Amino acid sequence: MLVQYYFPQSLSPARLDRYLAAGWFRGANMLYRSQLICFKEDLYSVINIRLKLEGYTFSKSLRKVLKRNDARFRIQVGPAQVDEARERLYEAHKGRFKGFVFDNLYQFLYSDSWSSVFDTREIAVYDGDVLVALSYFDVGKNSMASLLGLYDHSYSAYSLGTYTMLLEIREAIQSGLKFYYPGYVLDGFDGFDYKLRLGNMQCYDWKGRWRPFENRGRILFSGQQIKEKVTELCSALSNADVSFTYRVNPFFSISYLEHLFGEFIQSCIYLDCQVVQEPDRSLIIEYIFEEDAYQLSWVMEIYKYQDFFEAELPNELVESNPRLLSYEDVIYRTSDLGQMVQKIKEILILHF
Repeated sequence: MLVQYYFPQSLSPARLDRYLAAGWFRGANMLYRSQLICFKEDLYSVINIRLKLEGYTFSKSLRKVLKRNDARFRIQVGPAQVDEARERLYEAHKGRFKGFVFDNLYQFLYSDSWSSVFDTREIAVYDGDVLVALSYFDVGKNSMASLLGLYDHSYSAYSLGTYTMLLEIREAIQSGLKFYYPGYVLDGFDGFDYKLRLGNMQCYDWKGRWRPFENRGRILFSGQQIKEKVTELCSALSNADVSFTYRVNPFFSISYLEHLFGEFIQSCIYLDCQVVQEPDRSLIIEYIFEEDAYQLSWVMEIYKYQDFFEAELPNELVESNPRLLSYEDVIYRTSDLGQMVQKIKEILILHF
């Protein structure tokens, strides 16, 4: 599946290692993994990355950052804390997050839970007694997973975002851990590529294997496959004189939640056939990745979409006027592109 969720009631360090090694991330009180992300009105494949710590050494440029900042700041490592100073750093950073945004730091780490199954720790960076940077990470038996880095933007000259990741790596090595997971980068978007400065990364191929990052071009990521299929569909519809609008669905991941599965459209890209005068009703065609099939459906727009999310939507997404669509009736599904084009033409002739 493109997206999976798991809400663990207990989690040993060794089990966390296994989940991290299988491409899972921690979000609030859950583990999840997603092969895709939609933002900036486009679709991107997620490339999970990790750093093998055996034999790892910091590059000359990274050693320079460590040496300069070690002499300038005071470092404190310990169990994760949430207080006013930490919440202020989080509040100042909310605007740079690309996905859904939790209202506050406590929600980001724990949602509404009073306790956590994760061993979450922090590295705090102080200028005197003033907290200027902070990172949170989870620890397994042999792995460390970086969760969040925050810093005071008035100290941007010190590369504190990079510095806290270097401190995490140093802590992981000193603790005898084998792997450091800094999250992911995206295929076709360089906004997260700063993580690649940390060293020779491995990347996950979504088939259970970790490969050298430089070999990522040999991996066929799901985003590429979906775009190819939708491009073929667009070409076939255009050749058949069927009008449509290409749309990205930033809400696709919620349809994979068990209690919502089958209620909302699960495709990250869909084609709106624009044949209905009713503003909240549409006839759409999707490519369903898991079934390698095209699907034609009537859908209804849900206007109070905020009711379905614990987190806030980023401003750029709100400004794009996203649509949360719920299935009204699935009309037809087929793996044959020609049959789908023929069916949509029949529907258009019959009803319009």
